[in-house]
Amino acid sequence: MNGHKFRFFVLQLSFLGWDILAGLSLGIGYFWLTPYKNATYMAFYKDLAGDQFLQTTSADEPTEEVTVEAI
Repeated sequence: MNGHKFRFFVLQLSFLGWDILAGLSLGIGYFWLTPYKNATYMAFYKDLAGDQFLQTTSADEPTEEVTVEAI
């Protein structure tokens, strides 16, 4: 996050109008705004992280298959 705090601040600031409209709707607008903001923040983090957290398996390593049995 170092070096990107201003970008994140501008991103949060871009939701100011939406926050005002959601507040004017007596809070009902937050039912739609909150998931939208969370998805935007996750996309921002994914953009920052890049491929850092991708898990790849080597062809030499055997992979375990997990099966779910129906009851």
